[in-house]
Amino acid sequence: MKSHSASPHPGRRATRARLLGAAVGLVGITALAACSSGEESGSSNDNASSGSSSSSGAGSSSNQFAALQQEIDQYSKMPTAVEPGPAFDASKAKGKTVWTVPTSSSVPILKLQNDALVAALKPLGVKVVNYSADGSPDSWVTAMNQAIANKADAIVIEGIDPTLIAPQIAQAKAADIPVVWDFAIEGPLSEVAPTVSATVPLPFTLSAKLMADLAVVQTNGKANVVQYGLKTQRQNPVYTEGISKALSAACSSCKIDSYQDEPIPNWSQQLTSETRNLLTSKPDVNVLMPYFDGMVQFIEPAVTQANAQGQVRIITHDGTPSVLTSIKNGKVVTADVGTSNTWQAWATADQTLRLLSGVAPVADEKIPVRIWTKDNIAEATGDNAEGGYGDSYMTMYKKLWGVTS
Repeated sequence: MKSHSASPHPGRRATRARLLGAAVGLVGITALAACSSGEESGSSNDNASSGSSSSSGAGSSSNQFAALQQEIDQYSKMPTAVEPGPAFDASKAKGKTVWTVPTSSSVPILKLQNDALVAALKPLGVKVVNYSADGSPDSWVTAMNQAIANKADAIVIEGIDPTLIAPQIAQAKAADIPVVWDFAIEGPLSEVAPTVSATVPLPFTLSAKLMADLAVVQTNGKANVVQYGLKTQRQNPVYTEGISKALSAACSSCKIDSYQDEPIPNWSQQLTSETRNLLTSKPDVNVLMPYFDGMVQFIEPAVTQANAQGQVRIITHDGTPSVLTSIKNGKVVTADVGTSNTWQAWATADQTLRLLSGVAPVADEKIPVRIWTKDNIAEATGDNAEGGYGDSYMTMYKKLWGVTS
Protein backbone atom coordinates (compact mmCIF):
# COMPACT_ATOMS: atom_id res chain seq x y z
CA MET A 1 0.00 0.00 0.00
CA LYS A 2 1.25 3.48 -0.83
CA SER A 3 0.34 5.82 2.03
CA HIS A 4 1.05 9.43 2.92
CA SER A 5 0.98 10.96 6.38
CA ALA A 6 -0.84 14.23 7.05
CA SER A 7 -2.05 16.30 9.98
CA PRO A 8 -5.16 14.72 11.56
CA HIS A 9 -8.57 16.17 10.76
CA PRO A 10 -10.30 16.75 14.17
CA GLY A 11 -13.83 15.62 13.27
CA ARG A 12 -12.69 12.54 11.45
CA ARG A 13 -10.18 11.67 14.24
CA ALA A 14 -13.07 11.43 16.70
CA THR A 15 -15.09 9.33 14.30
CA ARG A 16 -12.09 7.06 13.81
CA ALA A 17 -11.96 6.31 17.53
CA ARG A 18 -15.63 5.30 17.51
CA LEU A 19 -15.36 3.12 14.42
CA LEU A 20 -12.01 1.34 14.67
CA GLY A 21 -13.45 -1.61 16.53
CA ALA A 22 -16.19 -2.24 13.98
CA ALA A 23 -14.53 -1.35 10.68
CA VAL A 24 -13.65 -4.11 8.27
CA GLY A 25 -9.99 -4.18 7.19
CA LEU A 26 -8.95 -2.96 3.79
CA VAL A 27 -8.41 -5.45 1.02
CA GLY A 28 -6.75 -5.28 -2.34
CA ILE A 29 -4.64 -2.13 -1.75
CA THR A 30 -1.58 -2.04 -3.99
CA ALA A 31 1.05 0.50 -4.89
CA LEU A 32 0.61 2.54 -8.05
CA ALA A 33 3.19 3.83 -10.49
CA ALA A 34 2.47 6.39 -13.19
CA CYS A 35 3.15 5.24 -16.73
CA SER A 36 2.24 6.22 -20.25
CA SER A 37 -1.25 6.37 -21.71
CA GLY A 38 -2.52 6.61 -25.30
CA GLU A 39 -3.81 9.52 -27.34
CA GLU A 40 -7.07 11.20 -26.41
CA SER A 41 -10.15 10.09 -28.29
CA GLY A 42 -11.40 12.48 -30.93
CA SER A 43 -14.90 13.02 -29.55
CA SER A 44 -17.30 15.57 -30.86
CA ASN A 45 -17.69 18.03 -27.98
CA ASP A 46 -17.17 21.74 -28.55
CA ASN A 47 -16.37 24.48 -26.03
CA ALA A 48 -18.92 25.13 -23.30
CA SER A 49 -19.26 27.23 -20.19
CA SER A 50 -19.83 24.63 -17.47
CA GLY A 51 -17.28 23.17 -15.08
CA SER A 52 -15.89 23.84 -11.63
CA SER A 53 -13.86 26.41 -9.77
CA SER A 54 -10.67 27.38 -11.58
CA SER A 55 -8.83 29.12 -8.75
CA SER A 56 -5.14 28.25 -8.63
CA GLY A 57 -3.63 26.08 -5.90
CA ALA A 58 -0.27 24.78 -4.77
CA GLY A 59 1.64 22.86 -7.40
CA SER A 60 -0.34 24.24 -10.36
CA SER A 61 0.25 27.55 -12.10
CA SER A 62 -2.68 29.81 -12.89
CA ASN A 63 -2.13 29.24 -16.61
CA GLN A 64 -2.16 25.48 -16.13
CA PHE A 65 -5.33 25.69 -14.09
CA ALA A 66 -6.95 27.73 -16.83
CA ALA A 67 -6.00 25.10 -19.40
CA LEU A 68 -7.49 22.33 -17.28
CA GLN A 69 -10.69 24.32 -16.78
CA GLN A 70 -10.90 24.98 -20.51
CA GLU A 71 -10.74 21.26 -21.21
CA ILE A 72 -13.37 20.57 -18.56
CA ASP A 73 -15.60 23.22 -20.15
CA GLN A 74 -15.09 21.71 -23.60
CA TYR A 75 -16.36 18.30 -22.53
CA SER A 76 -19.21 19.66 -20.42
CA LYS A 77 -21.24 20.58 -23.49
CA MET A 78 -23.83 18.39 -25.22
CA PRO A 79 -22.01 16.32 -27.86
CA THR A 80 -23.01 15.89 -31.49
CA ALA A 81 -22.80 12.70 -33.51
CA VAL A 82 -19.99 11.94 -35.96
CA GLU A 83 -20.52 9.18 -38.54
CA PRO A 84 -18.28 6.20 -37.67
CA GLY A 85 -18.29 4.67 -41.15
CA PRO A 86 -20.17 4.22 -44.44
CA ALA A 87 -23.88 3.54 -44.81
CA PHE A 88 -25.11 -0.02 -45.49
CA ASP A 89 -28.32 -2.00 -45.93
CA ALA A 90 -29.15 -3.20 -42.43
CA SER A 91 -32.36 -4.91 -43.58
CA LYS A 92 -30.24 -8.00 -44.31
CA ALA A 93 -30.13 -8.63 -40.56
CA LYS A 94 -33.89 -9.10 -40.28
CA GLY A 95 -34.88 -12.28 -38.44
CA LYS A 96 -31.51 -12.68 -36.70
CA THR A 97 -31.00 -13.13 -32.92
CA VAL A 98 -28.35 -11.44 -30.80
CA TRP A 99 -27.33 -12.62 -27.33
CA THR A 100 -25.79 -10.26 -24.77
CA VAL A 101 -23.46 -11.42 -21.99
CA PRO A 102 -23.00 -8.71 -19.33
CA THR A 103 -20.20 -8.47 -16.81
CA SER A 104 -22.94 -8.49 -14.18
CA SER A 105 -26.66 -7.98 -14.56
CA SER A 106 -26.62 -6.04 -11.28
CA VAL A 107 -24.62 -3.17 -12.81
CA PRO A 108 -27.23 -0.44 -13.49
CA ILE A 109 -25.79 0.89 -16.75
CA LEU A 110 -25.81 -2.57 -18.33
CA LYS A 111 -29.55 -2.92 -17.72
CA LEU A 112 -30.11 0.51 -19.26
CA GLN A 113 -27.94 -0.28 -22.25
CA ASN A 114 -29.52 -3.67 -22.89
CA ASP A 115 -32.99 -2.14 -22.88
CA ALA A 116 -31.77 0.47 -25.37
CA LEU A 117 -30.19 -2.21 -27.57
CA VAL A 118 -33.53 -4.02 -27.74
CA ALA A 119 -35.24 -0.76 -28.74
CA ALA A 120 -32.64 0.02 -31.40
CA LEU A 121 -32.77 -3.41 -33.07
CA LYS A 122 -36.48 -4.20 -32.80
CA PRO A 123 -37.57 -1.99 -35.75
CA LEU A 124 -35.08 -3.90 -37.92
CA GLY A 125 -36.58 -7.24 -36.95
CA VAL A 126 -33.59 -8.33 -34.85
CA LYS A 127 -34.30 -10.13 -31.56
CA VAL A 128 -32.14 -9.64 -28.45
CA VAL A 129 -31.70 -12.20 -25.67
CA ASN A 130 -30.21 -10.64 -22.51
CA TYR A 131 -28.54 -13.37 -20.46
CA SER A 132 -28.29 -12.85 -16.70
CA ALA A 133 -24.76 -13.01 -15.25
CA ASP A 134 -23.58 -12.49 -11.67
CA GLY A 135 -20.11 -11.05 -12.29
CA SER A 136 -18.28 -14.36 -11.96
CA PRO A 137 -16.28 -15.99 -14.78
CA ASP A 138 -18.37 -19.13 -14.38
CA SER A 139 -21.53 -17.19 -15.24
CA TRP A 140 -19.86 -15.75 -18.36
CA VAL A 141 -18.84 -19.20 -19.52
CA THR A 142 -22.36 -20.51 -18.95
CA ALA A 143 -23.84 -17.59 -20.88
CA MET A 144 -21.51 -18.11 -23.83
CA ASN A 145 -22.27 -21.83 -23.90
CA GLN A 146 -26.00 -21.12 -23.85
CA ALA A 147 -25.71 -18.61 -26.70
CA ILE A 148 -23.71 -21.06 -28.82
CA ALA A 149 -26.06 -23.96 -28.05
CA ASN A 150 -29.06 -21.83 -29.01
CA LYS A 151 -27.40 -20.92 -32.33
CA ALA A 152 -27.21 -17.17 -31.74
CA ASP A 153 -26.46 -15.16 -34.87
CA ALA A 154 -24.18 -12.83 -32.90
CA ILE A 155 -22.98 -12.45 -29.30
CA VAL A 156 -22.22 -9.16 -27.53
CA ILE A 157 -19.94 -9.39 -24.48
CA GLU A 158 -20.30 -6.34 -22.25
CA GLY A 159 -17.14 -5.30 -20.43
CA ILE A 160 -15.75 -8.83 -20.21
CA ASP A 161 -12.10 -9.23 -21.13
CA PRO A 162 -12.13 -11.57 -24.16
CA THR A 163 -9.04 -13.37 -22.88
CA LEU A 164 -11.03 -14.59 -19.85
CA ILE A 165 -13.46 -16.52 -22.07
CA ALA A 166 -11.09 -17.34 -24.92
CA PRO A 167 -12.20 -21.00 -25.33
CA GLN A 168 -15.84 -19.97 -25.63
CA ILE A 169 -15.02 -17.24 -28.16
CA ALA A 170 -13.11 -19.83 -30.17
CA GLN A 171 -16.15 -22.12 -30.06
CA ALA A 172 -18.37 -19.27 -31.26
CA LYS A 173 -15.97 -18.58 -34.12
CA ALA A 174 -16.02 -22.25 -35.10
CA ALA A 175 -19.82 -22.04 -35.23
CA ASP A 176 -19.63 -18.89 -37.42
CA ILE A 177 -21.05 -16.71 -34.64
CA PRO A 178 -19.44 -13.25 -34.55
CA VAL A 179 -18.58 -11.84 -31.11
CA VAL A 180 -18.70 -8.09 -30.42
CA TRP A 181 -16.76 -6.72 -27.44
CA ASP A 182 -18.67 -3.80 -25.94
CA PHE A 183 -16.98 -1.45 -23.42
CA ALA A 184 -13.75 -2.32 -25.22
CA ILE A 185 -10.46 -0.52 -24.79
CA GLU A 186 -9.21 1.70 -27.59
CA GLY A 187 -6.82 0.47 -30.26
CA PRO A 188 -6.66 -1.60 -33.45
CA LEU A 189 -8.71 -4.79 -33.32
CA SER A 190 -5.66 -6.85 -34.26
CA GLU A 191 -3.85 -5.58 -31.17
CA VAL A 192 -6.49 -5.24 -28.44
CA ALA A 193 -8.78 -8.18 -29.23
CA PRO A 194 -7.77 -10.28 -32.24
CA THR A 195 -10.13 -13.12 -31.29
CA VAL A 196 -13.38 -11.11 -31.56
CA SER A 197 -15.10 -9.86 -34.70
CA ALA A 198 -15.56 -6.22 -33.65
CA THR A 199 -15.23 -3.86 -30.71
CA VAL A 200 -17.24 -0.95 -29.36
CA PRO A 201 -14.53 1.09 -27.64
CA LEU A 202 -15.16 3.88 -25.18
CA PRO A 203 -12.75 6.83 -24.76
CA PHE A 204 -11.26 5.56 -21.50
CA THR A 205 -7.94 7.35 -22.03
CA LEU A 206 -9.68 10.70 -22.37
CA SER A 207 -12.00 9.93 -19.45
CA ALA A 208 -9.05 9.12 -17.18
CA LYS A 209 -7.42 12.45 -18.00
CA LEU A 210 -10.64 14.37 -17.41
CA MET A 211 -11.14 12.69 -14.01
CA ALA A 212 -7.62 13.77 -13.03
CA ASP A 213 -8.24 17.32 -14.33
CA LEU A 214 -11.40 17.55 -12.25
CA ALA A 215 -9.59 16.36 -9.13
CA VAL A 216 -6.90 19.02 -9.55
CA VAL A 217 -9.32 21.87 -10.21
CA GLN A 218 -11.90 20.93 -7.57
CA THR A 219 -9.28 20.62 -4.81
CA ASN A 220 -7.34 23.72 -5.85
CA GLY A 221 -4.28 21.63 -6.61
CA LYS A 222 -4.32 19.62 -3.38
CA ALA A 223 -5.82 16.31 -4.51
CA ASN A 224 -4.99 13.20 -2.50
CA VAL A 225 -6.71 10.41 -4.37
CA VAL A 226 -7.85 6.87 -3.64
CA GLN A 227 -8.64 4.96 -6.83
CA TYR A 228 -11.18 2.12 -6.97
CA GLY A 229 -10.98 -0.39 -9.79
CA LEU A 230 -11.76 -3.87 -11.02
CA LYS A 231 -8.71 -5.77 -12.22
CA THR A 232 -10.76 -8.22 -14.32
CA GLN A 233 -11.65 -5.35 -16.67
CA ARG A 234 -9.25 -4.53 -19.50
CA GLN A 235 -9.94 -0.79 -19.14
CA ASN A 236 -8.77 -0.91 -15.52
CA PRO A 237 -5.07 -0.21 -16.23
CA VAL A 238 -6.06 2.50 -18.72
CA TYR A 239 -7.75 4.34 -15.85
CA THR A 240 -5.04 3.59 -13.28
CA GLU A 241 -2.13 4.64 -15.44
CA GLY A 242 -3.94 7.47 -17.21
CA ILE A 243 -5.14 9.11 -13.99
CA SER A 244 -1.72 8.78 -12.36
CA LYS A 245 0.06 10.26 -15.37
CA ALA A 246 -2.40 13.13 -15.83
CA LEU A 247 -2.39 13.98 -12.14
CA SER A 248 1.42 14.07 -12.00
CA ALA A 249 1.64 16.20 -15.15
CA ALA A 250 -0.92 18.76 -13.98
CA CYS A 251 -0.13 19.10 -10.29
CA SER A 252 3.15 18.51 -8.46
CA SER A 253 1.46 18.73 -5.05
CA CYS A 254 -1.30 16.22 -5.91
CA LYS A 255 -0.83 12.53 -5.23
CA ILE A 256 -2.33 9.06 -5.43
CA ASP A 257 -2.72 7.67 -1.93
CA SER A 258 -3.70 4.11 -2.84
CA TYR A 259 -5.68 1.80 -5.10
CA GLN A 260 -8.45 -0.54 -4.01
CA ASP A 261 -9.71 -3.47 -6.07
CA GLU A 262 -13.03 -5.19 -5.35
CA PRO A 263 -14.80 -7.94 -7.36
CA ILE A 264 -18.35 -7.03 -8.33
CA PRO A 265 -20.03 -9.67 -6.07
CA ASN A 266 -18.32 -8.01 -3.06
CA TRP A 267 -19.32 -4.41 -3.78
CA SER A 268 -22.44 -4.39 -1.63
CA GLN A 269 -20.74 -6.27 1.23
CA GLN A 270 -17.30 -4.67 1.39
CA LEU A 271 -17.03 -1.23 -0.20
CA THR A 272 -18.83 0.76 2.51
CA SER A 273 -16.95 -0.64 5.47
CA GLU A 274 -13.59 -0.58 3.69
CA THR A 275 -14.03 3.02 2.60
CA ARG A 276 -15.18 4.11 6.04
CA ASN A 277 -12.13 2.47 7.59
CA LEU A 278 -9.83 4.09 5.04
CA LEU A 279 -11.23 7.58 5.59
CA THR A 280 -11.05 7.39 9.36
CA SER A 281 -7.45 6.17 9.24
CA LYS A 282 -6.33 8.59 6.50
CA PRO A 283 -7.82 12.03 7.15
CA ASP A 284 -5.70 13.62 4.41
CA VAL A 285 -7.53 11.73 1.64
CA ASN A 286 -9.92 14.14 -0.12
CA VAL A 287 -10.85 12.47 -3.43
CA LEU A 288 -12.39 9.03 -3.96
CA MET A 289 -12.23 8.00 -7.61
CA PRO A 290 -14.19 4.85 -8.54
CA TYR A 291 -13.65 3.99 -12.21
CA PHE A 292 -17.13 2.47 -12.39
CA ASP A 293 -19.88 4.58 -10.88
CA GLY A 294 -21.89 1.49 -9.99
CA MET A 295 -19.58 1.48 -6.95
CA VAL A 296 -20.78 4.91 -5.81
CA GLN A 297 -23.95 3.70 -4.11
CA PHE A 298 -21.74 1.74 -1.68
CA ILE A 299 -18.89 4.26 -1.34
CA GLU A 300 -20.96 7.40 -0.80
CA PRO A 301 -22.54 6.29 2.52
CA ALA A 302 -19.06 5.69 3.93
CA VAL A 303 -18.20 9.37 3.55
CA THR A 304 -21.13 10.28 5.80
CA GLN A 305 -20.32 7.51 8.27
CA ALA A 306 -16.74 8.81 8.52
CA ASN A 307 -18.02 12.35 9.12
CA ALA A 308 -16.09 13.48 6.04
CA GLN A 309 -18.73 15.51 4.17
CA GLY A 310 -17.20 18.70 2.87
CA GLN A 311 -13.72 17.20 3.09
CA VAL A 312 -14.06 14.25 0.70
CA ARG A 313 -15.55 14.29 -2.79
CA ILE A 314 -16.28 11.51 -5.30
CA ILE A 315 -15.24 11.90 -8.94
CA THR A 316 -16.28 8.98 -11.11
CA HIS A 317 -17.10 7.69 -14.59
CA ASP A 318 -20.07 6.21 -16.52
CA GLY A 319 -23.00 8.62 -16.00
CA THR A 320 -25.40 6.28 -14.22
CA PRO A 321 -28.68 8.21 -13.59
CA SER A 322 -28.71 7.56 -9.83
CA VAL A 323 -25.19 8.99 -9.54
CA LEU A 324 -26.19 12.07 -11.50
CA THR A 325 -28.97 12.52 -8.96
CA SER A 326 -26.30 12.54 -6.25
CA ILE A 327 -24.60 15.42 -8.08
CA LYS A 328 -27.92 17.28 -8.09
CA ASN A 329 -28.15 16.77 -4.34
CA GLY A 330 -24.79 18.54 -4.04
CA LYS A 331 -23.34 16.50 -1.19
CA VAL A 332 -20.48 14.11 -1.94
CA VAL A 333 -20.45 13.28 -5.67
CA THR A 334 -19.07 16.32 -7.49
CA ALA A 335 -18.36 15.03 -11.00
CA ASP A 336 -19.15 12.12 -13.30
CA VAL A 337 -17.51 11.73 -16.71
CA GLY A 338 -20.49 10.18 -18.43
CA THR A 339 -21.27 8.35 -21.63
CA SER A 340 -24.80 7.90 -22.91
CA ASN A 341 -26.05 4.39 -22.31
CA THR A 342 -28.50 4.69 -25.18
CA TRP A 343 -25.86 6.13 -27.53
CA GLN A 344 -23.55 3.25 -26.69
CA ALA A 345 -26.37 0.76 -27.29
CA TRP A 346 -26.98 2.20 -30.74
CA ALA A 347 -23.25 2.07 -31.46
CA THR A 348 -23.26 -1.59 -30.40
CA ALA A 349 -26.26 -2.17 -32.65
CA ASP A 350 -24.34 -0.57 -35.53
CA GLN A 351 -21.34 -2.88 -35.20
CA THR A 352 -23.60 -5.91 -34.78
CA LEU A 353 -25.77 -5.01 -37.76
CA ARG A 354 -22.71 -4.54 -39.95
CA LEU A 355 -21.53 -8.04 -39.11
CA LEU A 356 -24.98 -9.57 -39.57
CA SER A 357 -25.29 -7.79 -42.94
CA GLY A 358 -21.95 -9.00 -44.23
CA VAL A 359 -20.32 -5.57 -43.90
CA ALA A 360 -16.93 -4.88 -42.34
CA PRO A 361 -17.14 -3.35 -38.86
CA VAL A 362 -15.79 0.15 -38.22
CA ALA A 363 -12.64 0.85 -36.22
CA ASP A 364 -14.24 3.31 -33.79
CA GLU A 365 -17.88 4.17 -33.18
CA LYS A 366 -16.79 7.63 -31.95
CA ILE A 367 -18.81 7.56 -28.72
CA PRO A 368 -18.26 10.88 -26.91
CA VAL A 369 -18.20 11.77 -23.21
CA ARG A 370 -19.92 14.52 -21.28
CA ILE A 371 -18.70 15.78 -17.92
CA TRP A 372 -21.45 16.27 -15.36
CA THR A 373 -20.97 18.71 -12.47
CA LYS A 374 -23.25 20.97 -10.46
CA ASP A 375 -22.83 23.60 -13.18
CA ASN A 376 -24.62 21.64 -15.91
CA ILE A 377 -26.46 18.86 -14.09
CA ALA A 378 -29.80 20.58 -14.69
CA GLU A 379 -29.38 19.59 -18.35
CA ALA A 380 -29.41 15.87 -17.46
CA THR A 381 -33.08 15.60 -18.39
CA GLY A 382 -35.43 12.95 -19.75
CA ASP A 383 -35.60 9.24 -19.06
CA ASN A 384 -32.41 8.10 -17.33
CA ALA A 385 -30.85 11.54 -17.98
CA GLU A 386 -30.45 10.65 -21.67
CA GLY A 387 -31.78 14.06 -22.71
CA GLY A 388 -28.42 15.45 -21.67
CA TYR A 389 -26.77 13.83 -24.69
CA GLY A 390 -29.31 14.81 -27.33
CA ASP A 391 -30.58 12.45 -30.03
CA SER A 392 -28.42 13.36 -33.02
CA TYR A 393 -26.92 9.87 -32.97
CA MET A 394 -30.32 8.22 -33.54
CA THR A 395 -30.90 10.25 -36.69
CA MET A 396 -27.36 9.47 -37.84
CA TYR A 397 -27.61 5.71 -37.31
CA LYS A 398 -31.03 5.44 -38.97
CA LYS A 399 -29.55 7.17 -42.00
CA LEU A 400 -26.55 4.80 -42.02
CA TRP A 401 -28.81 1.75 -41.74
CA GLY A 402 -31.26 2.86 -44.42
CA VAL A 403 -34.14 3.19 -41.97
CA THR A 404 -36.65 5.77 -43.21
CA SER A 405 -39.26 5.76 -40.43
